[in-house]
Parts: sequence; C-alpha cells; structure tokens
Amino acid sequence: MALVRPLNEDEIEPGLRDHVQFFKGPLGVIPNSVRTMAHRSPIAKAFTDLNVAVMTDYGAVTPEFKRLLGYVSSFASGCLYCQAHMILASERFNASEERLNDVFDFENSPHYSDAEKAALGFAHAATQVPNGVTPKIGVRLRAHWDEGQ
Repeated sequence: MALVRPLNEDEIEPGLRDHVQFFKGPLGVIPNSVRTMAHRSPIAKAFTDLNVAVMTDYGAVTPEFKRLLGYVSSFASGCLYCQAHMILASERFNASEERLNDVFDFENSPHYSDAEKAALGFAHAATQVPNGVTPKIGVRLRAHWDEGQ
C-alpha cells in the first residue's frame, strides 16, 4: 500500500492532467509515481518534461531502442518498478520478441547491431557504477555514436 496516495486522474489539476497524458503513449497509463508526484504539480511537471525530453524521437536513437536501453539500465540498477515500465514500453514501441529475449545477452545476439551493443554496454556499466565506464567502453561507444546522440 502506498504511503502517499496516488491521485486519481480526475483529481490532478487540469493543466497538469493534460501534460501527463504523455505517459499514456509509451505505457498506456499515467504511472502511480507520476500520480503521486501530482500532489506537488511542479514536481510532476518537471518529471514529465524530463521524460518527454529524453524519450522524444530525435532520429538517431529510436523510441524502441531508448526503451531497451532503459530496460537494461533498470536491470543494472535493480529497479523492478522501472523494469516493468521499460519492458512494457519496449513492447509498445514494437521491440521484437527476439530483441526482448536477447537484451541481457546483447553481446552475443544477432538481433543487435554493433552500435546498439556499444550503447547497451555503456548503459549497463554507467548504471551500475558511473566510474565503471572504462576508456575502452568510451572508445567503443564513440565509434558509433556522437555526443548529441
């Protein structure tokens, strides 16, 4: 049971309620975490703005792959809540069953490109311990991705 009750959608102030509809695209629902943050609308708005900025499709990193990166990162950090949201979002953004099944063995998977393997390796290392990102990981990442990506 939640210590702070997530607001029902109709209890969220109207401007914020419209803003947090963003989450229904990738998740199909407004998460309880956001509905809880809605008790303090500036917090829920800032969190939503961050999600929109990170998950917007700028072209180089696809929406599907962003969710797979999030899934690997959630796993590395041990956040089951985040893992549940990221796997659901990965499916909603058309991650294939093969990619989902191989996401934790991405290095050996034919379903990931070398660029994707570099990004997944970076995400895993950076999430566990940020200074665990070695120069070798950095070189591998930069071989495929620029700083804007």
